[in-house]
Amino acid sequence: PSTKNIAMTICINAMTRIFTMILVACFATSCGDEDEGSLSQLAPEDSADLIIVGISPGFSEAQGSKVWLSLSELLSRTKLGSTTVVVDALNFQRVAEFTVPADKPAFANEKARSQIFAKDLQKLNQFILKGAGQAGIAAPLHVPRFLEMATEIASSRDGKTSVLMIGSALHHDAEGIWSFQDLRIPGDGTLKASPLKSPFGTVGKEKFLSNMELHFVHLNDWESEPYRFAVRRFWHLFCKLQQEAPVGLLTFTSDLKQGVARLLTPDLKPLWVFEIDEKAKALEMVPISPQISEVPEKILPVLDASKSTESKRNGSQSPAGLTRLGLRWKANIDLDLYVRTPSGQELFFDRRTCTDAFFYKDDSQAPADSRGFEHVVFASPVDPTELQIWVNHYLGELKGAPSAELVFEFHGQWYSKALSLDSTSGNRGINRDSKRSAPHWMGPIKISLP
Repeated sequence: PSTKNIAMTICINAMTRIFTMILVACFATSCGDEDEGSLSQLAPEDSADLIIVGISPGFSEAQGSKVWLSLSELLSRTKLGSTTVVVDALNFQRVAEFTVPADKPAFANEKARSQIFAKDLQKLNQFILKGAGQAGIAAPLHVPRFLEMATEIASSRDGKTSVLMIGSALHHDAEGIWSFQDLRIPGDGTLKASPLKSPFGTVGKEKFLSNMELHFVHLNDWESEPYRFAVRRFWHLFCKLQQEAPVGLLTFTSDLKQGVARLLTPDLKPLWVFEIDEKAKALEMVPISPQISEVPEKILPVLDASKSTESKRNGSQSPAGLTRLGLRWKANIDLDLYVRTPSGQELFFDRRTCTDAFFYKDDSQAPADSRGFEHVVFASPVDPTELQIWVNHYLGELKGAPSAELVFEFHGQWYSKALSLDSTSGNRGINRDSKRSAPHWMGPIKISLP
């Protein structure tokens, strides 16, 4: 036969097989294949026995594709003997269920697994893409009611349960009374109320979410970093107050791959610590400032190490009291602040967010006589002695060594520490990711407790 006929035959054969292979192809794309589709990253034996995923219709086409690939990866990696239940977290209906038998070795092969699950995978794909095209709208979730449904599902199963929520972290209700909008979130008083008075009330539900590991992958574009932190704190406390051994949310991220990876990792520890305001009583929506309040004009010098050690030993103040840390200077140069947080993650101008803090740069937040200012805001108070801090002379020249001021807020009071670098010109951040040496770098800088 001619080359043309051979090509046509190949094309026709491919077209007749494409609809039966597409789910397998999509499924395998997210996993990789080393040995004829064998699972090289099967979840550990002590990972969840039951996984409950809450999603809802309304993804944009781009969002839906990412969610589909992430759930495909999840289903390809769940351990033998586990069950994954996917729930419509807005209308509270089961979408699909995938059980991986413990006694069938064939389920340890991704291709075999995708073929056996083909009908349910197709059903899940159709649900995810339902209503696609609503660009810019994050799929809504009703977190309180979904978690109630999740507890019902888990009550009839044995073993460890993990819950994954994928969608908007901004709650919306039909009346609009409790909707997260205009940079507002429910106050802590709504969490300490009865569920009859507040949809977020936890009174009488103190053990409701016990023995559950909770993860949240949000799909929001945040109006401000302070608002994102406030929303994360709220959902963390909402979960924590319903657990006998309080842990709260283990994950709050926009990274689907990270969310799936953490879900399949057993014995995780929380990445942050938040405490509820016990004095809060009001059932109200609280506005979150889109900006960080300004540094006051009057700042106290940091106490010397001997006094700070004595203060810490006498217990006059908790060491975990630092909420903001900044760098300011007056010369016409560019200095950069680098901070490694207690979680081991580093923030600077090119990496502005992590799990326990975010980097903020705004000259208007410093006093008027300060030419440059940038600072890090922590999600919850930290011990300043646990931080590692560097300063880099990035741009600009001076006749003498540049001076700067490290300022930080500790238990509501601002303190300062004078700094001086040896350089007279910037080095554009050389050695940023490796050895940081004088004269352009100063650090790691230690700050004493005031």
